[in-house]
Parts: sequence; C-alpha cells; structure tokens
Amino acid sequence: MIGNSPGPETSLGADIAPSGGAHDDGPHRDPHTPADGVAALDRRVREVPHTADAFRRFFGGDEEPARTGSTFASAPPPFVCAGPFLLRTPLVGPMELPPWPDPADNMPDGVWRCLVWMRAAWRLPALADAVRHASPALADALDALDSEPRPTADAVRRCLPSLAKYVLRAQGRATPFGLFAGVAEGRFAETATLHAGQDHRAFARAEGAWTCALIADLENTPDVRDLLRVQCNSAAVVRGDRWILPWQPRPVNTRATTVHEVSVAHTAHVRTLRVLAACAPIRHAELVAELAYHHPDLGPDGARAVVDTLLADRLLVTDLHPPATETDALGHILRTLHHAAPDTPSHMKARIAQLRAIHHAMDEHNRTPAATGARARAALTRRMNRAVPDVIAQPLSVDTRADVNASLPRAVATEIEHLAGILARIGPHPHGSPAWRAYTDHFTRVHGTRTAVPLSDLIDPATGIGLPDTFHGTPPTPAEPPTDRDRILLRLATEAVARGEDLVLDDATIDLLAPHDPRTLRVPPHLELLLDVHAPTLEALDAGEFTLALRGVSRETGAYAGGRFTALLDAGGDLFATLSHVPTLVDGAHSAHVSFPPLSPAATHLGRVTRMAETVISIAEHRAPDPDTLTPADLAVVSDGTRLHLIRLDDRRIIEARTPHTVQLECHTPAVARFIGELARGQCADPTGDARRITAFDWGAAAHLPVLPAIRHRRTMIAPPRWLPPVAELPGPDTDMVVWAKAFTTWRTATGVPNRVRLARYDLDLTLDLTEPAHLALARAELARPMIGRVVLLGAPPPDAHGWSQQRPIEVVVPLHSTQPPLSPPPLSQIRVARRDDARSPGSWTHLRARLTGAHRTLDTTRALTTLAASLDTPWWITPEGDGALDVNVRLPGPDAFAPTAARIAAWAHHRREEGTLHGLAFEPYTPDADPWGDGALRQAAEDVHAADTAVHLHQSTTLHGVDARVVAAANIVDIVIGVYGDTHTALARLAARPRTAHPRPVPRDLARQAAHLIDPASDWAHLRHLPGGSALIDDAFAARRVALHTYHALLDAEPHAGPHPDSALDAFLHAHLARDARVPDTPKQHADVMRLARATALDPRRNPQRP
Repeated sequence: MIGNSPGPETSLGADIAPSGGAHDDGPHRDPHTPADGVAALDRRVREVPHTADAFRRFFGGDEEPARTGSTFASAPPPFVCAGPFLLRTPLVGPMELPPWPDPADNMPDGVWRCLVWMRAAWRLPALADAVRHASPALADALDALDSEPRPTADAVRRCLPSLAKYVLRAQGRATPFGLFAGVAEGRFAETATLHAGQDHRAFARAEGAWTCALIADLENTPDVRDLLRVQCNSAAVVRGDRWILPWQPRPVNTRATTVHEVSVAHTAHVRTLRVLAACAPIRHAELVAELAYHHPDLGPDGARAVVDTLLADRLLVTDLHPPATETDALGHILRTLHHAAPDTPSHMKARIAQLRAIHHAMDEHNRTPAATGARARAALTRRMNRAVPDVIAQPLSVDTRADVNASLPRAVATEIEHLAGILARIGPHPHGSPAWRAYTDHFTRVHGTRTAVPLSDLIDPATGIGLPDTFHGTPPTPAEPPTDRDRILLRLATEAVARGEDLVLDDATIDLLAPHDPRTLRVPPHLELLLDVHAPTLEALDAGEFTLALRGVSRETGAYAGGRFTALLDAGGDLFATLSHVPTLVDGAHSAHVSFPPLSPAATHLGRVTRMAETVISIAEHRAPDPDTLTPADLAVVSDGTRLHLIRLDDRRIIEARTPHTVQLECHTPAVARFIGELARGQCADPTGDARRITAFDWGAAAHLPVLPAIRHRRTMIAPPRWLPPVAELPGPDTDMVVWAKAFTTWRTATGVPNRVRLARYDLDLTLDLTEPAHLALARAELARPMIGRVVLLGAPPPDAHGWSQQRPIEVVVPLHSTQPPLSPPPLSQIRVARRDDARSPGSWTHLRARLTGAHRTLDTTRALTTLAASLDTPWWITPEGDGALDVNVRLPGPDAFAPTAARIAAWAHHRREEGTLHGLAFEPYTPDADPWGDGALRQAAEDVHAADTAVHLHQSTTLHGVDARVVAAANIVDIVIGVYGDTHTALARLAARPRTAHPRPVPRDLARQAAHLIDPASDWAHLRHLPGGSALIDDAFAARRVALHTYHALLDAEPHAGPHPDSALDAFLHAHLARDARVPDTPKQHADVMRLARATALDPRRNPQRP
C-alpha cells in the first residue's frame, strides 16, 4: 500500500498503480540518431538489486525477532497527550436497506432480490455520491442496472460484490477515503460531547498520477520547456566517471517495486552543465545556449539534446514539479506558467486557460458543502480527463472535513498515555531496531566518534558503508532464531486459546515480556496512537465505562494526522500547532521536514503536506536557494559512541528529520529520504514493530499460530482475537457455495470464530456477519483473491460499542510527546569531516591493517596470535569486527616496513589456514582518526593502550586456567580503571559511583565468591598472583597497560579539548577490552555479569577500606 487505505475495492496493486495512463517518459526524445553529445553521455539504466520483490519481501517475510532485558518496577508513563487529536469518522449516515440477498441463489427470485437490494442502496444519495467518486466505472454499471428493466443475472452478479463492499465500508470503517470517511478536530475535556452534523466539506485536488502526466506533457512541449527553469537533482551524485541518480520515478501504471538507477558519463559537457545548474535555477533555453557556448563542438542542437536527455532522466528537474510542501499542485503549475506568461506561445494559451478553468472550478467546489458538490465533481472529472486523457479513471482526489465536533474525557487521555508507555516496553525492539543498532555499531567501528561522514558518501556502498538492512538495494536479511519474547508469547497465546480466554497483561506478565528496566528505554520523542473508542453511551464514557481498541501506532507525530489532511485543518488552529511543534530527542536539535517526491506517481498527492518545520530537507525537488532549505549535500552523520546523529555541515547543528505523511517508507520512499527520516527514531524503542502486520501489536513468532487470543490491558484491547483461515484446506473455486460454506463453518466451529468478525488484509477491512450468505460470499471471494498478503479474521467490536457516537465507528489519532528529558548533545565543535581519500592504502602509511576472516572470538585463534606476536617488533593490537572478522593493526616505523611486516603476517596466516583455524586474510586500507580517542599524540598513546591490552589477552589465554573468564574480565576492568586514575582507592570509588548495570539475572553465588576472592587490588592482587602465570600477568602485562593508560590520560589532562571527555575515553577502553576477550561470550548478559562483578568489588568495604 502507498499510504492509508483507500476504498474497499482498491487492491494492493491497484493502489500502487491506477489503471490506464501513459508512461511518464519526461521530455520528448528526438527519434532520429542522437547527437554526438548525447551518444557521449553513455546513458545506462541499472536495476537496483533486491528491489523487484520488495512488496513480497516486505509483506510476506517473517516477523522480526525481538530482544529481551531485565525486570524492574513500572516507571511513570513516558508519554503525554500533546493536546487536541484528529478524529476519523464515516460520512454516510444510517442506511435503511432490504435484508441482505443471497448471491448464491441463482433462481430468478434470488437474482431479483439481489437487484432490489442493489437499487435500494444505489438510490441513497450519500452512498451513491461516494461510490461515483471512488469508482466511476462501477457507478456507470450501477446506473445501467438501475435504468435497465430486465438486467441479466450476470450483470447483477458482477456489480453486487463491489457495491456490497462499499456499503460495508460506509457502515463500518473510519479510515479517511474520499466521501466515505473524513476527519475533524477533537479535544480532551472534563466531559464527553459529540455533535454530528451533515455540513461536511469536501476538498478536491489533482490526483498524483494525473499531475505527473500533466507535467510530462508540458515538458514535452518544446516551446514551454524553453521557458522553464531547471536545476540539478539534489539526489544525484558523482561516482568515478559517472553522474548517477539512484532512482527513477516509476511509470504510472506499474505494479512493480523495482528501483532503477540511471547514470550518464561525467563528460566535460556534463561537468559544465552541473556548474551552470548546480544551485540557482536557470532557464532551459539559457542553459542550452550556455552549454553550446562553452562547448562549440556540440552546437545548439547537440546542447539541446544533452539537456533534454538529462531532463528525461530526472538528473535535471524543472520548476513545473511542485515541492512536496506545496499542497496545491495544480496551482503551483499554473503559477509557474504564469511567471513565463509574457513569452508563452499563443498555441499554449488555450491549454493554460483550460487548466486555469479546472483550478478555478476546484476552488469553487471547495467552498461548497460536500452534499451539493456531486455535479461539480463529475464535471471536474470530465474536464481533467479531457485535459490529460488516458491516465487514470479518477483524476480528482477528494478529502473531506467532517461536520463533527467531539470531546473525550481526560480519563481517556490518561489511559492512552499509560498504553503508549506499555507498548514501548513490550514491543519487539525496546532498544531500537536491529538493523539500526547494527548500522550504528558498524558506523562507529569504521568512523569512530570524532568524524562526520557526508550523507551521500556514507549511504553509497562504493564510498561508504551503504544503507541499513531492509532498505532498497540491500540483500534480504536472514530470520533470527526465536527469542525469549517469542517463546513467552507462544506459550501465553497457546494457553489463553486453550482456556478460551483473552490474554490479560497484568504487571507480572508485562515484566515477563519486558524484563528490561523501563528507565533504560529511550522512547521516540513523539508518535501517534490510532484508537477506536467503545462505550454504549456518552454518560458511560464520562463514567469511565469505556474500552479503547488499539488500531495502530505511527512512526511519528503527523504520520496519521498529517499528510494531505493538513490542508483541511485550520493553519492557525491548535491541532496544526500540535503537529508542527514537536519535541526533539537531543537537547537543542532542530526539527526538519523531509520533502521529496515518492517513487510512485500515484502517491505524490498523499505526500503533499503543509510545511511543518522552519527547516526543510529537500530531496530531488526544484527549489530556489534558501538558508532554511537543505539538501543531502548539506548533511553528514556522526556517532557519539552510542547513537548516530544527523548534522548540518555548515554549523554542526543536530537535525532531527520528520516525514509527516502516510506514504509508505519501505517500498515507496527513496532510500535517502527513508534514511534521513528513520535515523533518529530507528535507534529508539520501537512501539510500532513490523509495519507488515495488520494488527498494531507485534506477536513475533506467535503470529504464525492459526488462532491468537485478544490481548487486554486495563481498559484497552491491545490486539483483537485473530484467526488464519486455512485457505489451502477449503474447497476450491469451482466448488458449490453450499459445500464451501459447510467446510468453512466446520472450521469456524472448531476454532471458535464468532459470527461478527472483521475481514482484513492491509488496505481492506470489512465488518462481516458470517451468518449472512452475502457476507460469507464476500469472505470466500477475498480468501480466493491472488494477492500478496494473507487475509485474516479479527474479532469485531460488540454491537453497542459505538452507541456513544450514534453508531458511527469513530477513531481518534492522538499525538503524544515524550516526557523524558532530552539527551545531552555530543560535543561537535572538534569533529572533522571525512573525505573520500582519508583511508590510506596498504603500504602508503605508517600503519598496517590485516583482516582475518573466520577467526573472530575463537580462543584457538587468540592463542595462535602469540606466535605472531613473537615475529612483530612494533606495537600491534587486535580489533574484533561485528561481521565476524578480526583486524590485526600494526604501527610501523615507516612505510618501508610494510612489505616485510605483511610477509610475516601472511606466513603466519598460511599456517593457520593449514590448521583450519583461519579462513582468509586481506590487507585493508587504514583510516586514521576513525576512533574516539583523539588525534596525533593522543591517538598514538591510545594505540599503545590497545597494544598493551592485547598483550594482556594473549597472556591470559595461554596461562590462566580454572578461573571463570568473567572473573578474569572483571579483574581487568578494575585494573583498567586503576590505570586511568592512578590511585587504587580513587579508582574503586569512581567505579562504585558508576550506574548499576540493569539486568534481571542475579550473578551466580559461586561466581561472586570467586570474584571476591581473586579481585583484590588493595593487596596487590595476592590471590591472583598464586595462579599459574598470575605474577607475570600482574607485574608485566597489567603494569605495562597501566603505564600506557597513565600516559594517555596525562596527555588528555594537558590538552582537554584535543580529545574526548575522560569518562568517554574510559568507557571506550572498557568496551574495547571486552570486545577482545574471546573467553567471554559477546552478549549483553555476559558483559553485564562482568561489569557487576567489577562494581561489586568497588562496593566491598574489605576491598576499599575508605568506603564507609
């Protein structure tokens, strides 16, 4: 799906690519032999790998695995309702219709009953008006049935299912769509109120595919094209001898998700053109003339061919393309043409007048009530189809502001705030998505914490580390094994289903699912919850007798309530202000609105949203230069050791980006826009989980169970009961309906499916009564439809659930802001900006880096390194990498020493391969300054610490036996802290003052006793000395590391602004030590045990007599 659900007839594919329409090829290409300049461009189109099956990967993959943590008492809710909310409501009022007919009754009376029902429904003005706009073809067929005295049975059967779905949609679904459902503003108050009138206002705009086709048509007109201003596409990058645009807009009528990268040779002609059109817009005709002037070999025709080819490939963008912060696309096009009016050729003036008349008619329509605008909408549709024919059946997009005014009691707000905090705790990714955590770690290993990497260089795999997993162009990620959360949910769900009960989340169950300390969670700074409010009456709602049904969790404020709906809101109203002013994750960060054209032309109108921040990040758009408008070239990414931050290159300010609309990120958003929008929140607790789900709650591995219970917490249904119909086991499509219904009923009875259910599949949500033959026929048809994604049945609300709202299934979108204090910003004044030539090739620098694959964290390899140490006479150290490799770093006396040192390492690696303990060896470029310890002398001193720490590891792995590796690691932690502070008592005091490591599992008693016995620095490690190799470890290896640590911190004290904060440096050294330790499993639980043992030593008054 592109965004929020359209109508019930709209399938996933149809939503992506409306039927009909011309391929948008951009400016006209000369059919004759191209000019030499165009031939020299060597134009290439490449399919980006792993994008053709994006929908199948996205909607058909396994649920993402979860993480677990430790158990603590509940913390205060980390969210607060930000103010008013968006209300979503159906617009078609109550319908008095005959009883539902039986579509399987083929007798004349049965067909007649179907026709009578259809005519009764079709003669309801509000329903007919909504259907006419949603599906003109269906409306024409229904008109014919209504006027035909004796229609055929086939004609009746063809129209009945579609009309039936629209009737159910009008009665039971609040998702905004045309004239079926609209939006209004609501607020929290002391008491519940509801006013529901009929003075709805429909706002018409040009649909996205129609707008794109119109722009292409105008750009293809040479006389118009010459008058347009053009600009280089801000998303295009130079790589080697190619100028590359990573994506092309998809054709209007495509259903594919493939992304095509286009590139041209970066010739002298192209270099000149990039200079001429790089920043300030320039007229097309002027650009052609300037290019011909600078390159006489092209001539005027050749220069025009070059420019037009680049326009067709979107490497150049004209000012006809409205930026996404322009909600009136047609108005923007007309203003652009008006700006060029004095030079507009006479044959185009009639065309412009036609478009101006359409725009005027839209304005007139938007000032009248929705109920009186049917003729105006029909006339607009006809005029738009004449202006740009054969593109899309319905070129007019309509959103409706409902004549509804509602308030909810504050008890509802309190319940929602509590719910948001619970969702952040029990979600599958309480510490950020796995893809972003891995990406953050990878970035920090490669670039450290003092280097900002330009955004375009970072995400290009040819110049940087590329994109996180799950992005366009990345290979499919393998499924992870089940986690503790998966196993717990599987057990709880199975037990609840066996008992025939709901799964009730009490405090104990929440602690079981989310054993991490809620105080360690960093929640997103803002988000939205979508909820259905159930109460029999307004009085019951006021009395607290209500239930909330969670329908969705948005990625941020504005994702549900923003987007195209902002054009319907009062620009000076409270809700618009709430959506525009949001908190940031980092103190002092600037919020920025990401503006870009979606990959699918049909989605462009969904992404049009009123500007919601002072700063705009504009991608692939035509905009005049503006200090508050940034492009990808103005941005960089930096790590603080824990998180990644997006910063402006000019002033080093942190930017937190927003994409406040419903355009789907995974399949319809350019990768750079998704990266910018996800970077900050992807590293936060993720209450949304996997966007492929139909329900808001992420069941993890339990989602594959055939039956799932409802999940309830206090007054909220977090997830409804869910059943997976066994499509493959039901009779086939040629089977008689009676036989199919019997098999389906047998399954229903066995699994406890109630009569009233919701049938759902992504953009489809119908409330059915399975005792009605017509509803059962719809269920059968949907189950048999060959589409990506599986149909599920969900528990439906009780019949009196919407009594308070006059039987309208009203939903609310509630913006919430985090109550957590913002994070302190990292020091950015001393960071440097990475360049492409920073990495030093092997042999050109005084450092050597050899990457060993198949060796990371194996004790045999660590011991084998002792033989390598004997052959190296210069400082060297090991650095484990997250991809399973182990880096051997050597500081050389000079570049001439590279060859003999490399030869010794290669000979050592050859023996390891013969032993089967090593897979491969590669000499890698070495990037100086890509670490958190500082530059120059500080970096060299830090390298000495790493070398000494590596020596400690090698000594331990070959001499210490019979001691738990975690105890030895804890002893090292204590010794490193002593080395930093110089004095044992001071060091232990500082270690004791460190925050307690949050972890649910107590340290085993025998482990604690062993640590208490061996870790005794105050006695000069008396007990550790008695172990084999203990004295040498303490007197030689520990002592050398303490000297190196003291040297480093002495330099840091002398130049405090030249390096990191001392606490940050200490944390980095401790982390590096644990990463090198092959004897301690590299898991949070094991590392937590180590840190708790070390801290326990510092807290023990026997070890630190100065503690009270």
